[in-house]
Amino acid sequence: MRLACLWLVLAGCNETAHSASDAAPVNADAAAADTSADAGIRPGACIPAIVPLADTQTARPKGTTCAALGYYEYVPAGYDARSNWPLIIAFHGDGERGNGGTDLPLLLATGMPARIASGTWDPAKRFVVLAPQMDDRNGLLDRTGASVADFIAFASANYGVDVHRIYLTGYSGGGEPIYNYLGTYAGGVVAATSPISGWYSTQNDECTWKQKPIWYFHGAEDNVVPPAQHSTVSYDNLVACSPAAPVAPRYTMYADRAHDDWDLTYDLTGMNAATYPLVTSPPGTTPYDITLYDWFLQYSEQP
Repeated sequence: MRLACLWLVLAGCNETAHSASDAAPVNADAAAADTSADAGIRPGACIPAIVPLADTQTARPKGTTCAALGYYEYVPAGYDARSNWPLIIAFHGDGERGNGGTDLPLLLATGMPARIASGTWDPAKRFVVLAPQMDDRNGLLDRTGASVADFIAFASANYGVDVHRIYLTGYSGGGEPIYNYLGTYAGGVVAATSPISGWYSTQNDECTWKQKPIWYFHGAEDNVVPPAQHSTVSYDNLVACSPAAPVAPRYTMYADRAHDDWDLTYDLTGMNAATYPLVTSPPGTTPYDITLYDWFLQYSEQP
């Protein structure tokens, strides 16, 4: 299985930020986004404003917000009490591609939206989670680094999130937009990433984004997205950087798993080493000994 808003200059982002001149046009059918500093609301915010439902996963079809993509939204209980929630943006695989409207429920089959629906993810539910749906009929444009940057800008303008604690994860083809974003923007504004059985779409860019913590997960028996051609290539490139990455990359390879290891990673059952043993020879021997969610929260993007 293989996957494929207007840019806001985030407070505290570095010189690699995506400029307005590079941004893809906002969806003409979407609700208008306000860009006036005199309007009394945050630049880039949708009109009408998005009103999330706390502790609820909500479908936001394409055209109902000012986002270029349809997506699922989850915000924690107590969401309105603060405006600095950590954000996870979760990308899907090829099997869940769609038009962002009537196809949006495909995202509920697996991955983060499925885990949120079943309540089997971060036990403390500490994150805002947005899961956009990509459509390859758009010529893979939905998977570009620019598309990811635009969605990050949209999320930052419309949700009460901490712009220094933005995390990317994705499985199978959902690895492609992560690598594209990291490579295009030398790591960009995200704090950490985790591609799972992820399709590797860039070559030899790792040393430009080595400052970004990354945790690879893969199944050793995966013959759809073989680790030797994808996660291992990126990992090897990263560990070869000189000077070395400030945070050593983590690589967890399940010994007996094929192309199906994202749900057990997101729902944390993969932490049971007796049930899901790892390979015994590097790379891929990093134990799953801290939840992915706790690992994310160790890192923030410094202004």
